[in-house]
Amino acid sequence: MDSTPDLSKIDQMAIVLRYCISSKVYERLFHLTPVTSHKGEFIFNILSEFLKNTGLDIKNVRGQSYDNSSNMSGIYEGLQAHVKNQNSLAIYIPCTTHSLNLVGVHSVDCCEEAVHFFSFLQMLYNFFSGSTHRWSILTNSLEKKDKERLLFLKSLSDTRWACHSEACRALTINYKTILTVLFEISDSKNENGDTKYNAKVLLKKMLKKETGYLCLFWNDILQHCNKVSAIDLQSKSNGILKAVNLLKSLKMLFQV
Repeated sequence: MDSTPDLSKIDQMAIVLRYCISSKVYERLFHLTPVTSHKGEFIFNILSEFLKNTGLDIKNVRGQSYDNSSNMSGIYEGLQAHVKNQNSLAIYIPCTTHSLNLVGVHSVDCCEEAVHFFSFLQMLYNFFSGSTHRWSILTNSLEKKDKERLLFLKSLSDTRWACHSEACRALTINYKTILTVLFEISDSKNENGDTKYNAKVLLKKMLKKETGYLCLFWNDILQHCNKVSAIDLQSKSNGILKAVNLLKSLKMLFQV
């Protein structure tokens, strides 16, 4: 019996350092290690051990950036707090991309229609992905887009807002095709009763004008957000001033 742990099922902690050489900014992934606890102190001990082993002095750190989870950003027990206890100059800046992700999450949560729309989008994905037969029918019906790629439906994720963007775009571009596939499944003599019923429910929802409107509406918003988040904000040359201006421009776009 193999007692070797399956690392794919263990959370991994990545240490990425951002530094300058001759006015050029570099970012490098230096370390990846399994973690058995998510407490800020435990993660800090891993970071301290890494810095010690690589000969880096924590006193030279001038900035730190993580997501907004309490174990990372907490002002008392978060990783950033433990680092600042050792070096008050290590200013903590929340991850701008993750912060924008949270804006999207809470924007949806405060609008009942948006909650219903994305719930439907998840149901649509679950219906097709829950069966290799149905997934095959769908994918064989799709036309290649974007440099000969098929745009598939995606499962939604609260921690990765880009999934909402990808799923909404796939639905927008393949709307008519998905409608046709749902109609064929709901009317097929080869499908069981539950499958035909669920296909009819989804088909009825997609035939509503409100669904089509919300699909176009959210696709436009999410494409702009995803570009700023995935491309602009995560660029290694991005700085605080540029990040602020990008978020301001995004806000102005949505206020028009």
